[in-house]
Amino acid sequence: MKNNNDLHDVSGHSQPVPPKARNRGWLYVFGPATILLLGLLVLLPASIALAAERDFTLRYDVVAPGANLAFYGPGTSGDMIDGIQQLAASFMKAPLQVRAAALHEESQIEQRFYEIDPAQRLPAVLRLLAHFRPESCVAFCFTKQQCQELVDFLAAKGISAAALHGDLEQRDRDQVLAMFANRSLSVLVATDVAARGLDVDALDMVINVELARDPEVHIHRIGRTGRAGKSGMALSLAAPAEAQRAQAIETLQQRPLNWQPLEALKPQAGEPLQPPMVTLCIAAGRKDKLRPGDILGALTGEAGLAGGQVGKIALFDFQALVAVERGVARQALKRLSEGKIKGRSLRVRQL
Repeated sequence: MKNNNDLHDVSGHSQPVPPKARNRGWLYVFGPATILLLGLLVLLPASIALAAERDFTLRYDVVAPGANLAFYGPGTSGDMIDGIQQLAASFMKAPLQVRAAALHEESQIEQRFYEIDPAQRLPAVLRLLAHFRPESCVAFCFTKQQCQELVDFLAAKGISAAALHGDLEQRDRDQVLAMFANRSLSVLVATDVAARGLDVDALDMVINVELARDPEVHIHRIGRTGRAGKSGMALSLAAPAEAQRAQAIETLQQRPLNWQPLEALKPQAGEPLQPPMVTLCIAAGRKDKLRPGDILGALTGEAGLAGGQVGKIALFDFQALVAVERGVARQALKRLSEGKIKGRSLRVRQL
């Protein structure tokens, strides 16, 4: 690197180094990365920077001698850990490695595995949902195409589902995540990369549409349910060709997998899986000086809803999303569209 005042990526573009940060302690990472510089402390989220696509190269010729480096990141694979250890050995004196337990208690997360024909993967997901009827579920796929195929399949069966993958615009991503968090979306179909940082209260179920290639990724996937002392279910579909992946998961968990026959699952009675809430989108946000209290006041005032019928309110720069109970959604939409919020007539639509 000819100019240490710049950081260069693989495409040849450069990013200027802030003057206060020069000669302090830099970690240079090719590819997707998130770097936080706090004085002499560099925090590298390895799960984001290193696990993104499994093609990573560490450049440490620009790290100042004596810099203090701290690395963290759940679910990093062995080769990534080796790379981090080599880098640490080059610049750190007697580094201390701290590793948190990655496995989950059986009492918190009930795991079940189902062997399937690869051609029946999508109907198998439908069968799981029809039998267990979770209020909220994250289904993991490998690619955006697989995500969209599953969403289209479920939607055709009347199930509320949406995809979360890397090609979504930020506005669309925010909208999908808000709907899932406020319980107006039943099934979130996501890739591993897009789901990083996903934190949902009381997630009922995780479905592995296909077994993860890395057993630690499997542990990370299912760990999104069974949190805060609550129980959850993790259901995994496995074709015969995925036998080695299943064996790797079994080895890591140090206990036999709980295999169950898929054909034993029968659909529960009831309507197609629909969430208890509906999201209304208001065409105004922070930049319009709109506040959550304004929206709640309009819903419990002119719209005539009880406070308990209004769910989470998510405020963005130019729009606001509010969840209301499904049974009063039409009433709320009509009243808000015909009335005013904070003295203004605003466009409101149902998502």
